[in-house]
Amino acid sequence: MPWIKENDCTGCGVCVRKCPAEAIVLTSARKAKIDMLKCARCGVCHEVCPRHAVGHDSELVPSLVSANIADAEKKTALCGERLGAPERENSLDRFIKHYRREIAVAEKTIEGLMKLKGGKA
Repeated sequence: MPWIKENDCTGCGVCVRKCPAEAIVLTSARKAKIDMLKCARCGVCHEVCPRHAVGHDSELVPSLVSANIADAEKKTALCGERLGAPERENSLDRFIKHYRREIAVAEKTIEGLMKLKGGKA
């Protein structure tokens, strides 16, 4: 998914005009903002931005992983403080199950998209 690097965006509006899904608007601060519910993930915004202010989602992976781990650490620690060490471990197990389910959902989604594309999964 694309995202806007706010420090690099000058608010020129090129991406707004070129977006075929009309998913990008300029905020009152003159920064582009992408409505991910509308975004078609076509990549046009990446191609047309003269300042390269549209980031690729792969750039966010390390920070997303860190945020997920920090969130789990905080919440499981709370369980441990209030309910004891065994419940902290149970909570960690539930976080692991959650992310394994997310992997399964992503894999099945990719299989379905590959079928739409006419390829093999």
